[in-house]
Amino acid sequence: MRSQSLMLCDVAAGEGASLPLLVASVAEFAIRRPEQAGQAFEVLLDGEAAPADAAQAASASGPEAPAPMPTAAATPEAAPRPPSPVPVPAPVPAAASPAPAPAAVAAANKKAQGARIEAAALIPLKERNHYEVLGLGDSGPDSTDDELRRAYRKLVLKYHPDKRTDSGGDAKHTNAVFLAIKKAYETLSDDHRRREYDSRFDFDESIPTGKETFDMDEEFFELYGPVFRRNARFASDSPVPELGSPTSSFDDVDAFYRFWFSFKTWREFTDKDEHDPDMADSRDERRWMQQQNSRARAKLKAAEVERLSKLVKRAHTADPRVRAAKEAEKAERIQAKADRKARKEAGIVAAREKRLAEKAERLAAEEAAKAKAQADKDRLRDARRALRAIALPLSRTCDILTDADIRSLSAKLTAEELESLVGRATEALGPLPEGAEADGSTENGAAAAMILSGRMTKAQEATKLAAEEVEAKMGVAAGKAKARAGGPAWSAEELSALAKAMKRFPGGIKGRWDAVSLHISSLGLPHKRSAKECIAKAESIRKGVPAGEKSPKAAKGADSPMSGGDDADWSPDQQTALEDALRKYPSSKTVPIKERWTAIAACVEGKSMRKCVARYKVLRARLKASK
Repeated sequence: MRSQSLMLCDVAAGEGASLPLLVASVAEFAIRRPEQAGQAFEVLLDGEAAPADAAQAASASGPEAPAPMPTAAATPEAAPRPPSPVPVPAPVPAAASPAPAPAAVAAANKKAQGARIEAAALIPLKERNHYEVLGLGDSGPDSTDDELRRAYRKLVLKYHPDKRTDSGGDAKHTNAVFLAIKKAYETLSDDHRRREYDSRFDFDESIPTGKETFDMDEEFFELYGPVFRRNARFASDSPVPELGSPTSSFDDVDAFYRFWFSFKTWREFTDKDEHDPDMADSRDERRWMQQQNSRARAKLKAAEVERLSKLVKRAHTADPRVRAAKEAEKAERIQAKADRKARKEAGIVAAREKRLAEKAERLAAEEAAKAKAQADKDRLRDARRALRAIALPLSRTCDILTDADIRSLSAKLTAEELESLVGRATEALGPLPEGAEADGSTENGAAAAMILSGRMTKAQEATKLAAEEVEAKMGVAAGKAKARAGGPAWSAEELSALAKAMKRFPGGIKGRWDAVSLHISSLGLPHKRSAKECIAKAESIRKGVPAGEKSPKAAKGADSPMSGGDDADWSPDQQTALEDALRKYPSSKTVPIKERWTAIAACVEGKSMRKCVARYKVLRARLKASK
């Protein structure tokens, strides 16, 4: 078995010096150093062919014959080759090589890693991979900031010029590697510069066509999952949600697509610039180059946005979870539509049944009304016949009842009234012999005729007069007169409403007191006040006496503005009522003075507004004098 790493030689052009290069395979070395690889391969072939020839010669001559050294003449087909700068040791046969120990393998891997880092550091800057310089070639652009810091610190401790110089290393080689490590970390540690650098890497921009068919839901995730993960590296916002699985909740699915539908990419396209502003000959040419580069980048950016938009739309269309949600929503809409249609049809049926029921009720009511009207008509006809049967004989035998009275009764009275009237007349007439007619000349006939004519007998008049006398004695008439004069006692709210209404409808307006009464009644107060009650109360407030009472003649002089304020004219109850009213109705700019004092006077029994004002002035004068 050939060893896992090959120690080859990197010949510096023009200097004749050589640098050791430890690579994992011959192919890797051929890619990095194609010219030197040709020479190294020829040396390697010579080294492999020499042991084979020596073994063949030894088997032919015997065990004691020495193995011949390989020469150019031994192989006629081989052309003369230049000597290799560094001889390559011959490979050991596989049967003779022992199994490497784990420590040896780890050391070899570490040495190979160091060789790869040094090889990557010596590549020209424009072709250099900064991630490989830091030993992060496997993770590449997916490396985290923490990984970058740890790798940089580790390499600085190893390749710092002071460290390598002290240990006797090549200063020129060490400085070149250290400067490459420093340049790589400076580029990758800055977010903006790292984004520009990462944008230069070859990137698989392919996306599904959207025409794929999936037999199973997992196939969708296997196709679109890697695509989203690959494009997530350019996300400006983090964290980037995962596509999920068939069992993901709809909230997670909705959050995923909301993120990607508003996806913002930081991908730059500076490596696609057509012009290099540093090569411009003038400032105007540099500005023109920058404008051309900016326009090209804008087009590439728009194309990138369009590509990502297509990816998200196609994934959203093909996502089995979204399709299931849409189907469920569609089923709900269909069910809701069916429910609305069913409710509408049920409403139509109910409305039709209601109309039919109402029509049936209306027809039944009309039939009942017709039947009732017919019954009332028949009842009125029978009542009129009964009236004529008893009234016509009486009209022929007495002058109290005439044919005109009979026609008037028949036309004006209802069936019930006619029946009542005929019943009272029949009762007054008394029983008649069979086949006999009523006679108005008799006492009973005359009484029946008077009942029918609406006249009262003398006995009935005497009874009515006696009832009126008894009613007068019981005070019923007095109560009615008092109610007509003043009605229930006026409250403070009613008095305030009366004062406002009197101000709103001043004297001289036609129908003033009717308007005042209507205004007070419309306020929703406990009592409805008529126009007469309003007039009586207003007059009593003006005169200072309750409604329905006459002011004594002695009060004429006391009603003057200058009287009414003495202590002798005011009782303690009146004084207390005045003080309470003053506190209840304080002075205000929004309430007129007259309206305020009208309300105060209404609260003090037996005192007019003028007397209340006079008393207030006396009390105020005393208070000022005491100060």
